[in-house]
Amino acid sequence: MKPKRKLDVAPSDTPAAPLGGLSDSLLQSLSSVEGRAYEAPASPEPPAAPGKAKAERLVLRRETKERGGKTVVVVAGFSGAPEAREETARALRRTLGCGGTVEGEEIVLQGDRPEAVAAALRKLGHHVRGVGA
Repeated sequence: MKPKRKLDVAPSDTPAAPLGGLSDSLLQSLSSVEGRAYEAPASPEPPAAPGKAKAERLVLRRETKERGGKTVVVVAGFSGAPEAREETARALRRTLGCGGTVEGEEIVLQGDRPEAVAAALRKLGHHVRGVGA
């Protein structure tokens, strides 16, 4: 049995919305028969992933001092808006499944996993050096 195809019934502001599966050249030829010009709908830009606005060179370091003997990985070297640091920290915490915070211009992540932090930062488009890089 064939799977059923679902039709998109969302309203659209283009007159050729019901003809969504047709190519632009075919739609242009059809619209010229009707006597009006066909304008291809503008393709929306994909949203940028956090941290991909600019590839930064980040430095990782391992710290235990003044943390009750617990090891953390500190990500330093951010430049730019604090919102970008918050987004990067949120993405790292979600990816690594660990706690962490933004302290000034650094991200502090709980746990002794610098290799995993470096891999996650590379996936976000950053250049990484330091411990675990």
